[in-house]
Amino acid sequence: MVVAILYLALGAAYLLVIPAGIYIYLQKRFHSAGSIERLLAYFFVFMFFPGFLILSPILNLRPLPRPIEE
Repeated sequence: MVVAILYLALGAAYLLVIPAGIYIYLQKRFHSAGSIERLLAYFFVFMFFPGFLILSPILNLRPLPRPIEE
């Protein structure tokens, strides 16, 4: 029973929790991330891609417009 709960917890983390955290991080840092940071972030998007597919009907992955400073 413990093994089943462990598998369920790891599966939920892989498919729901970690992709949601990556999504929030990308929304906050999209315009200010450096090149290495962006490379690592998109590597994690690729690594947790099945979770993003599951969350895709409810997530908006388009970045917010960049504010124009005059």
